[in-house]
Amino acid sequence: KGLQSHEAQLAQDYVKGVVFEHSDSLSELKTTASDNGWRVRDYLSKEYEWVFEDVDFEFGPAPILTQDIQDLPPLARECLAKLGIAFELENSVLARNCLRALLKAENVSASHISRIYRALGDCSELDDELRSNIFVDEVGTVSIDRCVWLSSHCPGFAELMGKINLRPWYPDLRQLFVDRLGVQNDLTG
Repeated sequence: KGLQSHEAQLAQDYVKGVVFEHSDSLSELKTTASDNGWRVRDYLSKEYEWVFEDVDFEFGPAPILTQDIQDLPPLARECLAKLGIAFELENSVLARNCLRALLKAENVSASHISRIYRALGDCSELDDELRSNIFVDEVGTVSIDRCVWLSSHCPGFAELMGKINLRPWYPDLRQLFVDRLGVQNDLTG
């Protein structure tokens, strides 16, 4: 029994050493055959399932681990964390991993993306990243300089300015877009 325990410990130490030594390249490994598929680093714990409700991907399910993190042995949790798999709800994970995954969905919409924007709350550490990656239905991601926030009394004015009015897509997120990110909210641009 002691020999088996010693061998098991050696095997665990070896796996941990490989993961820690090669975590950068291992985290980039594809987990699906599709070019648009998931990499190891894209995976998230079950705490993030709510982000992907009603979202479909052509190459399989959302990048959510099927086993609860608490059920994994400490070494497995340590190795998965080293590979960049997110376990805890954090604003940076919401913005990076969840938005990256949602943008690969077949049926993503502003309502899906607004879940992430709302969850970010007052977190301003990612504002610069958000300024260059604002999602708009049927357009994709755009930078802040292509956006405005105009009243519903100004239909068509954004298009005349060569911009996209975010208000129809995110009516309850004025504070985020105008006050925090600095989206233009008048016709002087």
